[in-house]
Amino acid sequence: MIIENSNMPMKVWVQNLTSTIVLVCSIAAFYTIPFFYKPVFGVITRTQLIIMLFVIYLIIMLIPIVLKYQYVHFSNENNSITIKYYNLGFSPGAKRTIQFPIKEFHGFEVKKSFFNLHENLFIFRKMKKGIANYPPISVTGLSPIQKTKLIKALSNPIMR
Repeated sequence: MIIENSNMPMKVWVQNLTSTIVLVCSIAAFYTIPFFYKPVFGVITRTQLIIMLFVIYLIIMLIPIVLKYQYVHFSNENNSITIKYYNLGFSPGAKRTIQFPIKEFHGFEVKKSFFNLHENLFIFRKMKKGIANYPPISVTGLSPIQKTKLIKALSNPIMR
C-alpha cells in the first residue's frame, strides 16, 4: 500500500506564490491609485495599510512552517517499510528516507501538540540492542482519509 500527500507541496507553493503576487500588486496599487493618497475612511493611512497587508502575508507564509507541514510517502510493499519525507514551507528541508524490513517493525505512536494542530508519527524498530525510535514525522499535511489509511496500515497484524 502506498500513501502520499503529493498535492501538499504544490498547494503550499501555490499559496505562497499567490500571497506574494497579491502583496506586490496591492503595494503597487496603494502607490499608484489616487484613492489611497489620503487616509482610507479618514483613519487608515497608506503606510498602515501596507503594514497590515504585510503582517497578513507573513502569517500566510509562516503557517506551513509553524504547523510543520511535510511531504510524506509511505509504502509497505516488498516486505519492507519505506517512509520518505521532507519539510514544506518557505525553505524546504533535506529529503529523508526511513527503510527497514517489516519483521523489524515494533510499533508506532501518533502524538498531537501545539493545541492539537500538529501531529507527529513516531516509528519504533526492533534492533539487536533493543528498540530504536526514529525522529518524528509530521503527518499534519495528510488528509484525514490518508491519516486513517496510514494508521490502519501500521496497525495491521502482518506488520508485527
